[in-house]
Amino acid sequence: MNIRKATVEDAKGMARVHVDCWRSAYEGILPSDLLNNLSYKDREQRWIKNIPLSTSGGSMTFVVENEEGKIVGFALGGTMRDARLRMKYTGELYGLYVHPNNQQKGFGKKLFESVVHHLVSLHHSSIALWTFKGHHSCSFYNHLGGEKVYDKKTTIGGTELTEWAYGWDDLSSFPINIDQLN
Repeated sequence: MNIRKATVEDAKGMARVHVDCWRSAYEGILPSDLLNNLSYKDREQRWIKNIPLSTSGGSMTFVVENEEGKIVGFALGGTMRDARLRMKYTGELYGLYVHPNNQQKGFGKKLFESVVHHLVSLHHSSIALWTFKGHHSCSFYNHLGGEKVYDKKTTIGGTELTEWAYGWDDLSSFPINIDQLN
């Protein structure tokens, strides 16, 4: 397993992970036509445009490669964007995706820790994230010590959903590996 800062050259691999994760994880949650219309090419173009923005100014995107050097996941985080959560949580995990064929192997936990380490290096002491109510990621975030702290309604593709915010009030419980901060 190799975790490193994402580069524009990673866009194709990240797009594959992103689309496959959405299609797998959100089946039955998001409208089928929305999931069916996701395209690797479109996501790749978005990542080519967004990676430079998501690896600067306090934000960071990490990719994880398997033993063969193939990107199997990514995570990104930075300063809290949501005004409702900003008073208590200064950092935010914007997204964490591990390809469905590579879940339950520790990649997600290591990506999460990499984002936490980055945010701690920027003097953030707490973080939060959003996920969908009842989504399988809820148990993952519970396992990592997150607590449900807020919920909100959102509409995606004409479907009303409930999002849950999970928060970590004290990032000092995550051991910091000095090598990951460099």
